[in-house]
Amino acid sequence: MSSKYTAASIRAILADKRRVKTPFGWMARGDFAAMRGVSRIYASQLADEKAAEETRHHNNVGFAHGHAKIGTALGDWMDAGKRDGVMRRTTRGKVSGWVYNGKDANGKARYTRFKSKFVGRDRVEVCHYLASKYAQQLADFANGDLRNSVAKVAASEGK
Repeated sequence: MSSKYTAASIRAILADKRRVKTPFGWMARGDFAAMRGVSRIYASQLADEKAAEETRHHNNVGFAHGHAKIGTALGDWMDAGKRDGVMRRTTRGKVSGWVYNGKDANGKARYTRFKSKFVGRDRVEVCHYLASKYAQQLADFANGDLRNSVAKVAASEGK
């Protein structure tokens, strides 16, 4: 039995420039898919990885070390800080060098610095980059191979 989605088919969806109606208005199908992809990968990260903005568990699910900060920041923005991976808003604008990430346990503001390769780039473009980079993981999600990963994450965190 062959899988419906492959990394190549996910990349083809990301390249689709046709405008479609989304819950956030009209936008290119590929742009919406890229943002949803980043949200989906973010949802599969463990809570301690989201909080630390780094890869702590090498389970082949979620963002790799070099993309953890930017992927977490974009995912956190799109799910409105609820850290559940449900896409509530889109991302527009440019990536700045620093981003405010709320307050730590002591009430002190936290800021994250991104790698220079992301600074100044359009956020949607960064979503495309990440979704394309993790196309196989997204294909696995779409095919149901990792469909229970978010439920497993929640269960492992005692939720």
